[in-house]
Amino acid sequence: MRSRRLPRDWSELLRLLEEVDPRARAQLIICMTNHERSALVARAMIPIEVPPLGVRETELPRIIQAYADDALAALHAPQFCFSEEDRDWVMMHDAESLPEIEKATLRIVALKKTGNLYRAAKLLGIAAVSLSRWLDRRILPTGSVPQAGIW
Repeated sequence: MRSRRLPRDWSELLRLLEEVDPRARAQLIICMTNHERSALVARAMIPIEVPPLGVRETELPRIIQAYADDALAALHAPQFCFSEEDRDWVMMHDAESLPEIEKATLRIVALKKTGNLYRAAKLLGIAAVSLSRWLDRRILPTGSVPQAGIW
């Protein structure tokens, strides 16, 4: 859960978590900034810090490929729907955040799988105009965008 959207019964949830048998298999993940941590973290919680992407340059190709693999699986797409050129493009243009990487990999895979903006939008469950506007703000790698005329 996100720290900005905590449930109304947050304090009760913390109390229950502290009472849980340590051998129990329960896990609560709260996404928060360092500033928010001191106010929200219970005694039994162990923070996991995820460094910003800006300092993880060497990991970026692997991170992008992991998102691409998830997109390929989620959209039941063949491996050729996300190439090394696509990965390099995402790394250069849409790798400011994990959500951006996820969005870019999903959209590239959908476009390559369907070969059509409207079918890709339908596959993604978004409006075609949203995908069109996203494309208008980018120049995707060769082969990622279907040929003109089949939009």
